[in-house]
Amino acid sequence: MRHKILSTLMLSTSATMMVAGYSYASDLDSLSDMGLSWSSVSESGNTATFKGWGADDGSFKAKSAVFTGLDVSGSQASFDKVELKGLSVQINQPTSYGDISTFVDTVVLEGPSKEAATDFMKQISEGNGFASMSGYGFESGRFSGMTMIIDGDAEYGTVESMTFSPSGEGDKINIAVMGQELDMSEFAACGQGPEIDMIMSMDSNKTMGANPAYLKDMANMMTGASNPSQSMFTNMKYDSNVVEGVAIIGDGFSVSIPKVESVTSYDGDNMSATSTLALSMMKIDGLAAFGLDELQFDGSINMAMNAKADTMNISSMNMDFKEQFMLDMAFEANGLIGWMEGLTAVDQCDQDALAAYMEDNMYDIDYMKMKFTDQNIMDLVWKTVGMMQGTEPDALKAQAKMGVTMLPMMAETPEERKIYSQMSLPLSKFIDQGGALTFEMRPEEGFSMDQLETMEDPNAILTALGITLSHSK
Repeated sequence: MRHKILSTLMLSTSATMMVAGYSYASDLDSLSDMGLSWSSVSESGNTATFKGWGADDGSFKAKSAVFTGLDVSGSQASFDKVELKGLSVQINQPTSYGDISTFVDTVVLEGPSKEAATDFMKQISEGNGFASMSGYGFESGRFSGMTMIIDGDAEYGTVESMTFSPSGEGDKINIAVMGQELDMSEFAACGQGPEIDMIMSMDSNKTMGANPAYLKDMANMMTGASNPSQSMFTNMKYDSNVVEGVAIIGDGFSVSIPKVESVTSYDGDNMSATSTLALSMMKIDGLAAFGLDELQFDGSINMAMNAKADTMNISSMNMDFKEQFMLDMAFEANGLIGWMEGLTAVDQCDQDALAAYMEDNMYDIDYMKMKFTDQNIMDLVWKTVGMMQGTEPDALKAQAKMGVTMLPMMAETPEERKIYSQMSLPLSKFIDQGGALTFEMRPEEGFSMDQLETMEDPNAILTALGITLSHSK
């Protein structure tokens, strides 16, 4: 910044100057031309302090903005550091949930590239305050005391702090989000009432070795207005992530997860990730009748994804509910990202438009598996239900087995009888012997899920989907 000495300089919101001694006109006029205004400004050394600074349209307002090394020429801007206090930012367009805004006690951004400094001013002046606050293009940043609001008065989320800084490896960064809480019950989409009565909180969320562009999509997610896209999955690369102190409280249930750790690796466009879940606890009101006051569980997931090719492969998603049951799932699909991206372009409040999109567009499921392994839960179910009905567990099991064996008799065609017979045998064995019951779906090669809309024969549908049910000990 060129040397300037200014004892006191006052400027109205229309940028009409009242100068004491020195003219700071070139920088201030350029800022004013960009659609920015302030109530007063003063300078000390290479620091310029603005009061009531922000966008003319009011979408971005700070009680104070302190720039170090500020230099503005025309539409170009540069500075070394900016510190904002008492910040209010509004999203530039309504969402299906309502108008979204964020309040931040303190923001400090340091070391911007020339492009980032100019873009910071430009985005604010154009009403894209959330984009300017992503931190993308800055060397480091700190956000403290964040509160997210819907429709001006409904608080749906808070964050104690979010920081980012160089990781020490290339241009990668480390990101830490501390003390985050999200109230999902405030998300009353299209004014139709809460979809989920649930509050989620976490003590910390630390991401190591992230792609700097990760910040852009992270900023969108924290507004509650994120739109899944191919670029999001491409940008959000990282080396590892650790989330600690997760608590979820909903209507009739609660979950406590001490730690989730994820490690990733990349081979070109292919991303592989392994995540592990520490021993956690779940409470469900409806299970109290079965004597299950709480369920302890842990788990892991192994997945691979190619965002450019739009393929996803979850080779194993294992959840072990200790001494009760295990769930093991797998999933392979293509076109899922494109499907989600297209869905965001549909008016979420237009039920007819949503139905039409679902009918005409569908991602392809190449394989799906869900394996349920009984470790004790079924004995508990037979015993508890039997007590409720005044029936012995063995008699109850016999009734269930009889109902299963009668399935083929209910068939109307030979094809249906064959399918029901295939399903009744593993179900009967599971009732008798326990063990594991595995549902699999492997559609025919070239089969697309949207073809289901034009297939009327249920036998043809089941055959095309390649559905099987099997039992194992």
